Amino acid sequence: MSDNPLIAALEAANRASPFHQTTGFRIAAADEGDVRIMFAAAPALLNHAGALHAGVQCAALDTVAGYAAATIAGRVVTLQMSTQFLASARGDRFEAIGRVTKSGKEQLFVDAELIALRDGDRRLVAKALAVLTRLSA
Repeated sequence: MSDNPLIAALEAANRASPFHQTTGFRIAAADEGDVRIMFAAAPALLNHAGALHAGVQCAALDTVAGYAAATIAGRVVTLQMSTQFLASARGDRFEAIGRVTKSGKEQLFVDAELIALRDGDRRLVAKALAVLTRLSA
C-alpha cells in the first residue's frame, strides 16, 4: 500500500477490476491530473504477430486516462476516445501515461501515451485523446 493517497485510491480501484488483474496493470505514479501505469507483455496480451494487441493498447490508454481524470474529478466515465497507433507495440514491458489537459465543470480532456520498453529503449507506440465526464453521486 502506498503512502500517496492518490495511488492508494487508484490501487483499490485497480484491484477491484478482474480485467486489470488479467492485464497486470499496476499504478506506477500518480499526482493530480497525472498518472502512470506499467504492465508486462504477457503472452495472453499479444496478437498473432507477437505485438501487444490493439485492444489491450486501447484499454491501457483508456485506463490511464480515466485514472488521471479521477485524481481531479473522482468517479468518471469515458465519453469519447480517439487513438492513433504509431508503431508496432513490441516490448518486454509497457508504460501508459495520462495527463489531464483541461478540466471543465462536467468534462475532462486527457492526453494519453503508450510506450514500449525493451532492452533499455523507450518507444512511443500509441497515443489517445480522451474526453471523460464526472459521474454524479
